[in-house]
Amino acid sequence: MMRRPSRWLLGLLLVVTLLVVIPVVLLLVLVDPVSRAAHLPQRVDVSPLSRYITVPFVGTDGITLHYLDAGSDTDGSGEALPVFLLLHGFTFNAFTWQAQMQQLARHGRVIALDQLPYGLSDKPVPGEWDRASPYSREAAVMLVRSLLDQLELRRVIIVGNSSGGTLGAEVALAELERVDGLVLVAPWVFVTRPVLPDWLVDTAPLRRISLLAARELGLRMPLLESSFAEPARMLHARRELAGLHTQTRNWDLAWAALLDQSLRTRIDLAERIGDLVQPVLVLSGDHDRLVPVDDSRRLAVDLPNADFHLMIGCGHVAHEECPAAFSVAVDDWLNRKALLNDEAAVPGGTH
Repeated sequence: MMRRPSRWLLGLLLVVTLLVVIPVVLLLVLVDPVSRAAHLPQRVDVSPLSRYITVPFVGTDGITLHYLDAGSDTDGSGEALPVFLLLHGFTFNAFTWQAQMQQLARHGRVIALDQLPYGLSDKPVPGEWDRASPYSREAAVMLVRSLLDQLELRRVIIVGNSSGGTLGAEVALAELERVDGLVLVAPWVFVTRPVLPDWLVDTAPLRRISLLAARELGLRMPLLESSFAEPARMLHARRELAGLHTQTRNWDLAWAALLDQSLRTRIDLAERIGDLVQPVLVLSGDHDRLVPVDDSRRLAVDLPNADFHLMIGCGHVAHEECPAAFSVAVDDWLNRKALLNDEAAVPGGTH
């Protein structure tokens, strides 16, 4: 005869069931899957440097990218000048590079891209593509390469911060002849994060968790505060620019789609970093709370042709928090690597 389960075992099963069921029910009930930004415009204009361009992407009618464009890629006599491509980090946008755009425009043309789905670039949501997701790492590299093709840029120097540094390195690996050098600011390379199976990512509770996280990251912007050694240095106008995405249609669903995709994706750049043969400057703020300084030092050692520079008194976004010292360090490295044409340098301007 089978023994009846004891009361304590039944009680334990009930408690475990409630601990699982109640959070799931709360997620499904409290996290509204309808975008809170569905009524907002597709794009807004906030800067005279803003440009929009539509690039092809399989499975869509094309994806429109927003970027800031300053300086010139030729001097008065038609001689070629360097072109700098600036790539921001996770949850940031092109305006993180405002101060550096002015500085780098002295040497040539500067393009700061809003990566999908940040800033003022398109924010496709599930159902708006019928092939591979535009939020995969492969798609991010492809979109940058398409931008360079559309703008007819044959050679660039990439400057990337955090995950933008990761993307920049991946683009450089795919475009060895096109990328002359890289400046990587606290790049996110030695990543340890879980990779979940598709069936789990596609469950309703996990999708609601991604949406909840997207709204928290996009509205409260906790990473903005954490990126500064001294958040008080941040001007109110800077905070407003950081939140530009919240003025555009379906931003929360798009951010959630990106987070969903990231849960499926393994970052393997560290395994391929030795193939990056271009000259690289790795910078790190000594007060970086997001990417350990030791990780940046390690990257500079692992790269075949890299220099390391420590920014004193700076956090994760040294290019924003310590713009003058950052500019001096980058200019010095560019000159030492003969990546500038100083005789043809321009005083600045808008392309």
